[in-house]
Amino acid sequence: YEFMKIIIISEKLHLSIIHNNIMLFFIYIGIGILMSLSKKKSL
Repeated sequence: YEFMKIIIISEKLHLSIIHNNIMLFFIYIGIGILMSLSKKKSL
């Protein structure tokens, strides 16, 4: 029973880590797009 609880907790942690990585990925894409747009405006 305890072992099952540990597995469930680790699964949740794993999912949250994946979710955070996806969020970071989108944030980086957003920053990259903003940077390229600002460069185009300044030219």
